[in-house]
Amino acid sequence: MFFSMIVPTYNPRRWLPTLLDSVKNSFCYKEIEIILSDDCSDEPFEDVLEDYTDMNIRVIKNDKHYGYPRWGRQHGLEEATGDWICFSDQDDFWLDNAFDNVYKIIKRDKIHYYLVTNFYMRPEKKEGQEQEKDIEMVQTLNWTHGKFYERKFIEENNIHYDETRYCEDINFSSQVDCHLREIEGSLTFADLFTYVWV
Repeated sequence: MFFSMIVPTYNPRRWLPTLLDSVKNSFCYKEIEIILSDDCSDEPFEDVLEDYTDMNIRVIKNDKHYGYPRWGRQHGLEEATGDWICFSDQDDFWLDNAFDNVYKIIKRDKIHYYLVTNFYMRPEKKEGQEQEKDIEMVQTLNWTHGKFYERKFIEENNIHYDETRYCEDINFSSQVDCHLREIEGSLTFADLFTYVWV
């Protein structure tokens, strides 16, 4: 697999079709390993996956319900086999051809370590109101949305999620940043939008 997409989940059945359909909107979707790292959901959702048997989906389970996405992200990292890793939340989705575009950039420019793209933030829709316009979010180092990490780089430097319950992405991103500072030309930014954070 070229990509491993790690998704911490808890009772995700209402959102999974939107997320999985968005991944299938890339031609290279069969090169994407999707790891649903579940926090002991108390409603079944595996039946939703029956409509996606042509996708590479694995469900792994936490040993107990933790209540925070940190554990799901770390367990997914430990199980990932793709050359490149990215993260998604269960209620978010990817833009059309997002993975195709990232794949082409990585191959064309011979990128290693880390690739940053932009994402949209979709404000919460209030009852009785129309959906507000998506907000363009230019990446900062503290977010993991729309970012791609070479698995070899993550493993060789033991970059991981620790026991932090809140703002866990800040800790993870800080580790990435510290190691990248030692590698000249290791930060690559692609000026395109790939992801929608709901």
